[in-house]
Amino acid sequence: MTTTSNIVYIIEDDADGRLATQMLLELSGWKVTAFVSAEEFLAAFADLQPGCLLIDYRMPGMSGMQLVQLLRERGVHWPVVMLSGHAEPPTIEAALAAGVSEFLLKPVISADLRNSVRRQFDAHFAKASRD
Repeated sequence: MTTTSNIVYIIEDDADGRLATQMLLELSGWKVTAFVSAEEFLAAFADLQPGCLLIDYRMPGMSGMQLVQLLRERGVHWPVVMLSGHAEPPTIEAALAAGVSEFLLKPVISADLRNSVRRQFDAHFAKASRD
């Protein structure tokens, strides 16, 4: 059985945004591990427990969308909340069609981010905890 410990993985290249998000979520009771890039996350992936992914859409190197597509190709279906400061409706629609659970625009209101993460755990991991 796959279980989760309410872990949130932040993949965000902006140091200030990454730290602020990490602090907010830790103060809200989640375990948080942050990564500076998609490549760093993938290098650690084999040792990670299932959790909720908070992924920045635009990053140097592999983009957030490329990371989501790669994970889906590998059969990984952890919930994903995509974050972006620059997204048009077609971009958001494409992300949702590719398997992103929610798309939030930066700057994100703290309560909206917490609620989004909570929804992901409720929707994606409630069944696993009952099994």
